[in-house]
Amino acid sequence: MPLQDTLSLHIKGMVCGRCISVLRHEFEQMGLQVDDIRLGWVKLSGTSHLESLHPLQKSIEQHGFSLLEDKKQDILNSTRTAVTRFYEEEMPLRQKLNTYLSEQLGMHYDSLSTFFSSQVGITLEHFAQQQRLEKVKEMLVYTRLPLTDIAVRTGFSSVSHLSNHFKTMTGLPPSHFRKMQEDKRRTSQK
Repeated sequence: MPLQDTLSLHIKGMVCGRCISVLRHEFEQMGLQVDDIRLGWVKLSGTSHLESLHPLQKSIEQHGFSLLEDKKQDILNSTRTAVTRFYEEEMPLRQKLNTYLSEQLGMHYDSLSTFFSSQVGITLEHFAQQQRLEKVKEMLVYTRLPLTDIAVRTGFSSVSHLSNHFKTMTGLPPSHFRKMQEDKRRTSQK
């Protein structure tokens, strides 16, 4: 039985822009149209001439990738959502991320972390730090909260801890990042 004309696939092992380029090229060589492609996911058109996923799977395995099963993908999606939700809520009254994730997903944190790393290609801790940093950036851009409040709300022990982490990850101190964003808004309003 042929596949549907449009297909979304979750792919294990995609960790960088080069992975996207390699897979885009591979799919196009197979006569498929790549409608959208991101780390860990691709949407293809023109797949109705394929009888099964086997040719796709064989093709991507040659480059070190593999298709994810639905259950694995559900765990990954739930983990990403839980991490994002963790940083959306008020930090001071809550437990640590590892305890929160274990409770939310019903898995021991070490098992969850090992699984996440093996499927995504980065550690769960690194992913969580990226989400935390995005929350800090959002607060710097869209609120007038002082750094002290932002540090508390995002779980940093102090403003200096927040500043050091932010500068390490972005190359800029938080105050400079906020000023740059304000300057961009002023320029665009003129």
